[in-house]
Order: sequence, then C-alpha cells, then structure tokens
Amino acid sequence: ATVYLEEKAVVSTQSTGAEKLLVNSSIGSIIRVTQRLKLEKQKLDQLNQKLASAGVSGHCILVAMTSSQTSELPDDIQHRPLKHLLQYFVQKQAAGISTLEANDLQGVLHTFPPCEFSQSKLLKAAPSLNSEPSKEDYLGMILVKE
Repeated sequence: ATVYLEEKAVVSTQSTGAEKLLVNSSIGSIIRVTQRLKLEKQKLDQLNQKLASAGVSGHCILVAMTSSQTSELPDDIQHRPLKHLLQYFVQKQAAGISTLEANDLQGVLHTFPPCEFSQSKLLKAAPSLNSEPSKEDYLGMILVKE
C-alpha cells in the first residue's frame, strides 16, 4: 500500500534527527507500507526492545491526520482516504512497516491505527494530550533510526 501523508506532527519532546527521514527522504511524504506487524504482545515487546536500544535520540513519535486541503499527487499515486487505511489496519489487527532512507540516514517507520500501544507511546511523548484517543482519524507513527 502507498500512503500519502498530508499532515504530520512530531510529538517527541526532543529532536532526534529521525524525523528528518520523513522530510528529506526521496519519497517525501509518500510512504510505501511494505510489511505488516501483528498487534500481538510478543511483536510489540520486540518493538519496545528496539525502542529501548535506540534510546530517546534514536526514535521519534509522530501523528498523521487527514487534512481538508487536497494536494497534487504524482500520477502514479492514487489518493485514498486515511479512513480506508485505518480500517485495513484495524481489520488485520496490524501496523504497517516502511523502510525510509535519506542521505546518510536510514530508519523504519511503524504506522499504527489508534490502539492501546500507540496511544501509550503518544502519551509518553506528549503527556499533555488527552488520555482518551481522538475521535478523528489518525495514525500513530514510530520512526526508529537504524
């Protein structure tokens, strides 16, 4: 699946450099989801271990939301509402995985539907957020530098 991110916000409390992968990558805000990560305890524990070993300077937390603005997309990219991707992830009980490269940076982007795991990561990065998940469509994203 190919996703075009119209809006994204870094919610980490400190700049890690990982967020530059989204801005500086050759694909810009177009994300190609190439794998799925099942939302199972064992898989999420493995991701938590990756985050712990990357440390606070090796990952960042992002939020992608729909936008009222429509952007011009390249001809080979089909525009699909965020809602469809969310429904897919919820139905499959999975997150999307994408590999990003920009200049000398590499990383893995984990794209989550609203779920307990992503909500806990968002709240840890931005404690002032409402503890109740938003009613609007959004993706919680974790970008880990490699």
